Amino acid sequence: MRGFPYDHFPTGWFQVAWSDEIAVGDVVAKRYFARDLVCTRSEPGQIAVFDAFCPHLGAHLGHGGRLEGGALVCPFHGWRFDGEGRNCEIPYADRPNRVKRLNKWSTREANGAVLVWYDSLGRPPLWEPLVLAEATDPGYWTSAELRKRHDKIRLIPQWVCENLVDPAHQKYVHGSHEPVTITDFNVKGPVFEIFNEVELGAGKDTTWLTPDGSYVAQMNSEAWGVGLIAGRFPDQDGAVHYQAVTPIDEEYSELNMAVFVRRVAIETVDGVERPDRRARRRFDFLAYQLEADFVIWENMQYVANAPLTGIEARPYGSFRRWASQFYPDGAGTDWSPETGERLVHEPVASNAS
Repeated sequence: MRGFPYDHFPTGWFQVAWSDEIAVGDVVAKRYFARDLVCTRSEPGQIAVFDAFCPHLGAHLGHGGRLEGGALVCPFHGWRFDGEGRNCEIPYADRPNRVKRLNKWSTREANGAVLVWYDSLGRPPLWEPLVLAEATDPGYWTSAELRKRHDKIRLIPQWVCENLVDPAHQKYVHGSHEPVTITDFNVKGPVFEIFNEVELGAGKDTTWLTPDGSYVAQMNSEAWGVGLIAGRFPDQDGAVHYQAVTPIDEEYSELNMAVFVRRVAIETVDGVERPDRRARRRFDFLAYQLEADFVIWENMQYVANAPLTGIEARPYGSFRRWASQFYPDGAGTDWSPETGERLVHEPVASNAS
């Protein structure tokens, strides 16, 4: 896509739904990684994601398929598949087909979301996904009011992550009046951590973010692969900005975001608690800032050998070297479960998916 040097989708964990969108008994059609999928929930806590097409004669299980007794039933001929994708019954035959089965994706539920593992080489999960403690902390708002989905944006997932190492764009895209400074960054296996600081409320007695006057604020972010990002504001209000970007096909991606904010005040509407005004303002502010990047992402091309300035070269270079490990076109990578260090193998030629 537009100068991007890799032909495969990146390896990693990616969001395919919010958890509360998949109710017990649901069979929901999805499309990611240029493939048709179905998300199902047979009982509370039992989420499963399968390839969408029945291996019998190709019916799409997301259009008329149903769950019965924990089995996924094809709408075309009634073939039934168990929770592992195995054919467990053919209603007009004396035994199931032991060979044909649905491909089941490795899934996790975390951060209020359904995550799947993608690897074009078919390897099992090489690491566990980002899990935010704030997403289940009763001291934080985790409301659907504080999240948003952008269904189809013309971008590749890596561009969203690359913003983490690009403080210079904050002035021109996001209107930052004070410079954002990278103070440190680290690579820990599949995780890239970066630490920034910026003066908030400079020249003003008070703002909604700085009621006690200006100060130098910390902004810390981590990318888990190129699909999941968490931005933290530890000395402001403890808010966590969660972003999940999932490729739909080679050109478009879906981008989900949520903000987990501490419960400071409680408002009720018709007897139902909802995030207070400040929490909603925090969400609106971060959503607005994220959306300011869209016009750039949707119209840019990737520059592989970018003419980086001195202050850009080290963070950008480190980030791109780290990110290259998630593409099978380059060196295949595993991570040592004991040390978290990369185990780099020779480049692979397979186009298997």
